[in-house]
Amino acid sequence: MKILIVDDQDIIRRSVTVNLEFLFPDAEFVECRSGLESLEKVGNFKPDIIFMDISMPGMSGMQATREILSEYPGQRIIAFSMNDNIEMVHIMLKAGASGYLLKTDTMDDFQKAVDEVSKGKTFISKNVVSENTDEN
Repeated sequence: MKILIVDDQDIIRRSVTVNLEFLFPDAEFVECRSGLESLEKVGNFKPDIIFMDISMPGMSGMQATREILSEYPGQRIIAFSMNDNIEMVHIMLKAGASGYLLKTDTMDDFQKAVDEVSKGKTFISKNVVSENTDEN
């Protein structure tokens, strides 16, 4: 399995990679700092899963998701963000993401997301649903 991690914050990107390396020791990992850089890496690396931050300077994760899927239609992208707004989940799914995680989710959630999205299913953090459900 090949996994691409896209986040402009070094500490987040590195932490996600290190934790996923523990969960998926046979996987290959590549990191990117921007949406624009991710467009370049996808063609060369051909990842099975992309973890895409939503808010990045320059090209947003939403725009990068659309452009990647336009050029590589079968790509599986899991959006991950601090934004727990259900509307953002809908926006990212409409852009073509296969999943949505919060950066505060557990590594078990990240593992479940990879497992589900790898099977062609959609994964949405239970914390997005529950936090927004509690407010309604």
